[in-house]
Amino acid sequence: MIELGLTADEQELAADVDEFAVATLVPIAEEFGEQHAICRDLVTAMADRGYFGLNIASEYGGRGNDHRYSTLLCILREHLGYHEPGVDFTFGLQGLGTVAIVKNGDDAQRSAILPDLVDGKKVFAFAVTEPNAGSDVRGMTTKAEPVDGGYRISGTKTYISGAPDADLMVVVARTPGAGSAGYSAFVVDPSEAGVEVRQDIELGAPHSIGTIVFTDHFVPTSSLIGAEGDGLKVALGTLEVYRPSVGALAVGMTRSAYDHALEIALEREVGGRRLADLEVIRLKLARMWADATWCRALVYRAAATRDAGESSVVQAAMSKLAATEAACRAVYESQQIHGARGVTVGYHVEALARHARQATIYEGTSEIQRLIIGRSAVEPSTDEATGPTAHLRQALDSIRGSEVGRALLSNDSVRARLADVCIALDAADLVAAQADRLAETADDRAARFALVAELTLVDATDSAADLITDLARRSPDVVVGGTADSLRRTAVRSPDVILLDLADLLW
Repeated sequence: MIELGLTADEQELAADVDEFAVATLVPIAEEFGEQHAICRDLVTAMADRGYFGLNIASEYGGRGNDHRYSTLLCILREHLGYHEPGVDFTFGLQGLGTVAIVKNGDDAQRSAILPDLVDGKKVFAFAVTEPNAGSDVRGMTTKAEPVDGGYRISGTKTYISGAPDADLMVVVARTPGAGSAGYSAFVVDPSEAGVEVRQDIELGAPHSIGTIVFTDHFVPTSSLIGAEGDGLKVALGTLEVYRPSVGALAVGMTRSAYDHALEIALEREVGGRRLADLEVIRLKLARMWADATWCRALVYRAAATRDAGESSVVQAAMSKLAATEAACRAVYESQQIHGARGVTVGYHVEALARHARQATIYEGTSEIQRLIIGRSAVEPSTDEATGPTAHLRQALDSIRGSEVGRALLSNDSVRARLADVCIALDAADLVAAQADRLAETADDRAARFALVAELTLVDATDSAADLITDLARRSPDVVVGGTADSLRRTAVRSPDVILLDLADLLW
């Protein structure tokens, strides 16, 4: 996969992960097998390679790249996910449990906790989800009551990855205070009194996961992360950092699904013809490659925005939603190309299907991501629309700027549709910009990117036109600066024609 937009040292990191995964990490994972437990040998190997400290400040034992935290996290997860999603889980879990400390902890907490993370001496978990509070973190009921010298935590957390093996946990609970100020985050040692960890959950893609029951568990005031009332800031900030990295994992899985499917398609024959020569298969393969390309652009944009110190909440939601859903589609098509082997235990693509499906749920379901994006996009843009999608954005703004349009966009199902349109528009603009940069060079990748840019613009056009058509059916008073049919006429070529041209360049 093209490492477009990455610096030379970031490309070196990607190559190092590929090499180390093949030589060391995947063999360890294969020997360990699929278990509901953390493989400590994997933790040790990645720690020895320096992966856990890559984006940790040097004073805590890391390599001092904390200003590029999100981008480096995405590089590692994309390339680990490509080779073995189970390996990525082990890496991702360590980071998920410590983002709160890196971003919100005080010097004493960082000094006490982060060196053990970097060295792989301790395994971490992040405990937010509850039996009746999943993607809606505000629905949690676990309480931390202030007492002399600290707090006493009572309640239940569930579906907590790493819980059965964790040495330390970040736990978010309700504390006195109204609204968003009524939550706080704590560092918890699960070996202490009042904490019961149950390994009571089995997933299709096995990993360490369980339920935590807190019964009057005491934590000192020094365990508080940030100030009292910072719990939602800690939880949502962690998710903002980690959602693009889940998208990166998904891009890695999409790439893997494509490569395994292409290998099969080049080997197998039907009626004397290779599968890879059949038009229906060529369309599937080219779409997988294209999806990996534009989803990757969304992922690294979100990471770069976060690293620049800007809010990336919406971009993070876009990257996770788009990439995880694309991974599910790609793995499904890869299984179809594999035939019976695609659903046979022991084949890589069968395991990919289980991992990809789970990625659409954890750290915020696809539906939650659509609501985040849709709710942010109901007002007309204050910036002048430019680029290849300018006419589409102007058409949408004419709806968002009208009273009838605003009334329609108050509906969450319409906002969910709008979210998909926003993703398609941003993907088209991002890939077009990448294609333009390559066109100025002698790079032989330019032709492929030009085709993906054309494809994403057609996809964006169809997505916007479909939404406009639906809104017009809901209310004949909807006025659009350009009908849906006229918008569609701006897309000159069929997606299938573009995909077949792309296939000619891929193999």
